Formats: sequence, structure tokens, C-alpha cells
Amino acid sequence: MLSPEACRSRRERLWKLVPEEVDWILLSDPKHLTYLANWRPSPFEFRSDQAEAVLILGRQGSSTLVADNLLEPYAQYVAADEVLTPTWYRGQAAAPDRGLFLIRNTLDQLRSRTGSRFGIEAGRLPAGIGEGLRQLRQSLEYTDISAFLRQMRRSKDADEVELLRRSARACVAGFAAAALAIEPGMTEFDLYLLVQSAAQEALGAQAMLYGDFASGPRCTTGGPPTHRQLEPGDPVLLDFSVVLWNYRADLARTFICGTEPSARQLEVHGACVEALAAGENLLRAGTRCEDLDRAVRSVLEKHGLGAFHRGHLGHGIGLGHPEPPFIVPESTEVLAAGDVVTLEPGAYIPGEFGLRIERNYIIGPAGFEPLSQHEVGLALHEY
Repeated sequence: MLSPEACRSRRERLWKLVPEEVDWILLSDPKHLTYLANWRPSPFEFRSDQAEAVLILGRQGSSTLVADNLLEPYAQYVAADEVLTPTWYRGQAAAPDRGLFLIRNTLDQLRSRTGSRFGIEAGRLPAGIGEGLRQLRQSLEYTDISAFLRQMRRSKDADEVELLRRSARACVAGFAAAALAIEPGMTEFDLYLLVQSAAQEALGAQAMLYGDFASGPRCTTGGPPTHRQLEPGDPVLLDFSVVLWNYRADLARTFICGTEPSARQLEVHGACVEALAAGENLLRAGTRCEDLDRAVRSVLEKHGLGAFHRGHLGHGIGLGHPEPPFIVPESTEVLAAGDVVTLEPGAYIPGEFGLRIERNYIIGPAGFEPLSQHEVGLALHEY
């Protein structure tokens, strides 16, 4: 989980960015409730289905989180002055609409607070709160603070990095288990279950795991696991994230099933490794993302693979996937200290095969630190 002290520090930094005339900040995006208050209902319990909450921040430093009684088990972890959990459902009478219940209780809290200038996320504020506030205030001003939060989230704090490291270690444990188990006849879904089990065992906790679990011709497109059986010589693409407290690393490897890699597979893989190294040479604060993209992409083009890479060559990770900065040809962003990014060169050749490798990095003033230490070789014994 996140540090209470770090959550408070992030709230203080947010207020320094927000215009001085703003009296209150209202937040309802679950990612930002995690980021600023360590709020994270478990996705594995019925009580969090359709569960939402609102964080009310005051200019003088106050913080109140409004939720409901079914979410009380998660209140103990919240880094806020006050957590309100009015009774929504107690198993005796029919429950009202949960979203409307939250809106009413949030407006009740705002009724007693003076001030009419609110910082909001324009794309996230529930319409019921917006309309209710107009009825409570004769004059009302909204300031969209989405850009400030987007800016802040790029530079990861130590508590965020620790969650990302733990996620990455769980991914690496999944790769190791896959390398020992991949064999002809097993299905992609068999492999997914095995990786999921190994990742959760490494974490010591239940966690969501999602990504590409593709084999054979499906490696040119990727996608979630199917019941396709692995065949000798198949490439097996594993590109997945393990979500821990809403944070996720994003790592990828490609293995060859049942045989040694072919000369062509080694050739394409070698080009991807070279492209990855070219990108790593530019990983430092101040590098333009378009230049980083060009460095990686030019290596693939040199090997005749430029037409066989689709999508981005890297991106930021954290609470979102993907999130800034975006390592793409038309990016206007620049790497900054504290960014945590991926590089993911690959080649997807119709009629032949597809493969991808991916690592994650913490950007510093003069270089980078790898988020994990994992091999990217094709052979099953290279894990």
C-alpha cells in the first residue's frame, strides 16, 4: 500500500499547483483516491461492486473521504483526516441506488462548507454533484485540475516505486514458471493459470493479472489466452501486468516452445535486443520521446523490420496503462526524472511469427535504473 506521509505530501504538492482562488477540491477517480488517500477497495469482494467514493480536500489541508458502510473494511487504510461511511445497505431492507446515495451524502458534507470555488476533474465529476452544488451555491466556479494531476503522477514517489517493483518481481516469477512449464500440448489458458499462480505466490496476495498470452500465429496480433494448444517451434508471447494496489509493471518476453529457436527467430529477436539497447542509451531526463522512439525504430528499420512493428515503442506506467510519457513518433513529451517507462520493441510478421520483448525503467537525471532484472532471451532455459 501507499505511505500515509507520501499521500499527505502529494496533496500538499497538488495545492501548490492549483490556482489560489480554489477553496475545495473534489475527486472521484479511483486512481486519484488511491494516489492521494491510499483508498483501494478490493476487486475480489462483493462489497466493492459498483462502489465509488469522493475525496473532499480543503485549502487549509483538511481531507474527507465519503463512501458507505459496506466499504468500512477498507477505511482503516485510508490516509485522510476523516472517513465517512453512512449506512447504504445492512441486509435488512432494500438498498437505494448506490451512486445516488454517494451523491446525496457528498452534498450533505459540502452544504456546511463555505466557499464556492471548486477544483474538479472535468471528465470525472458526477453530474449529480455538479448540479447539486449549483443548487447549494448562488455563485459557483469550477477549475479543471486534471492537468495538474497528470503532471504530478509522472514523477513517482518512493512508495509508488516500491509497489511497481513488487509488481515487476511478480511478473518475473511468472516468466520463470512459464519457462519451466511451456511444452507442446498445453494450452494458452493452461499457461495463463500457471503464470497467475506463480505471480500471486510471489506477491503473497491475490492480484489481478492481464495481458497477452498468445502462441503461434496469434503472436502477430496478441490477445488474452485461448484454448489453442502449443505446438513445437511456436513462439509464445507473454506480455502482462500484475496489478498491486492499482499499480502495475508491464513486462514482456517471447519463448520458443519445444525446440531451439530457428535462425530466423534468432535474427528477428537479435534485432529487437539491439533496438532495446539503442533505446536504453537515451534513457535519461531531458531526452525527447520522439528521439527515443526514432532510436528504437531505426534499428528495426535497419534490419528490415520497420513495417512489422505496430503501435508504440514504449510508454509510462503506474496507476494507468499506458500513461504519460508516450514514446511514439509524434510525441511532444520529454523524459523527466521520476518517470517510470517501458521500452517494447517487437516484430509481427504475417505468415511467419511475432515476438516482443519489454523492460521497465526508472528515469534519473543522468540515466536509468531497471525496475526488474529479467532475461529477454528466446530459449526456455534463459529465465
